[in-house]
Amino acid sequence: MPSDITFDSPQQHTLALLELALKDAAAERLSVRKALDLSILLHSHGHPAAGPLDAQLKENAPDPKARAAAAALESSYRKIRTFFRFEKTNPVLMEKFYRTDGYLYLGKDKPSKRLLVIFTSIFNNLYFSNAMIAAMLSKLDCDLLFLKDSSRYAYLQGASGIAGDFTGIGDRIQDIARKNGIKKIFVTGFSSAGFAALLTALRIPCAGYLGFSQSTDRHPDTMAHNPNRADIFGQADPRWKINLRTLLEKADPAVPRALYYGELNQTDVAYARNVEGLSTIRTFAMPNIGHNTIRALFAMDMLLPAFETLVNERTDWPVPGSTPAPQEQALLGLREGA
Repeated sequence: MPSDITFDSPQQHTLALLELALKDAAAERLSVRKALDLSILLHSHGHPAAGPLDAQLKENAPDPKARAAAAALESSYRKIRTFFRFEKTNPVLMEKFYRTDGYLYLGKDKPSKRLLVIFTSIFNNLYFSNAMIAAMLSKLDCDLLFLKDSSRYAYLQGASGIAGDFTGIGDRIQDIARKNGIKKIFVTGFSSAGFAALLTALRIPCAGYLGFSQSTDRHPDTMAHNPNRADIFGQADPRWKINLRTLLEKADPAVPRALYYGELNQTDVAYARNVEGLSTIRTFAMPNIGHNTIRALFAMDMLLPAFETLVNERTDWPVPGSTPAPQEQALLGLREGA
């Protein structure tokens, strides 16, 4: 894979980058901004080192907004600890969660006939770590398949360890499903992975789709939605430079599909409006929320219910209120990640 399209960010979820963050967090003196950034990052990993940082910030930060944000992170951290313990996760499995290529299949002890396919973002997560997401989704009656692609193409040129081209990804999913006795496939994607996830869901037999803060259009005429990535998309296979509205207009309306987006992110708003009004997908605007709808829905206790709605093929999707949860409101304006 050419180095110019390999994604590289300190926010990406790898064990090596996590170790660097932990070293920074252990420093004796941290600015409030640095401590908050580290807390947010460690919080996304569900790592126990986030707890002491939150407590210190809540007690010592001079800015009331910083203290409120620390309290919000602390509240979310306590919620995470009810279902996920980073330090108790099998180290071998943890290495697989943090690899940036290939795929990871997690079957139920009691075989399920349903499979949830998770297109992780180029940050190798769904904002929250793959390990934490897996722990949360373990409550569902379905197997889990995590797909990974650390290139800026975000699956549209294939994915290392999965398939050599985009078409092969859908074929691989179906092959894995058949080998595991799966009868129904569900798909989800967040941010950079959302376009490929929805495109795949519209190209293979799929019983439901759930998207978050994602693109719905890669047609060259509308790249103004995201000009910063036009150079990368310009190199992609021309077959996938399309507006997904054209596929959704022909899709089966009986298949439940939903897309959550934050009203403060104009790019996400444009992509959501691109598919609004169709009978084949429902869009849910989240007032006063930016790109990070995953974190916001988690704070509102709506993230797991959204996935429950998906895998049970229901249409009663959780509807966000007009005011963010207090935890999320305190974090507005802080770095979100993608």
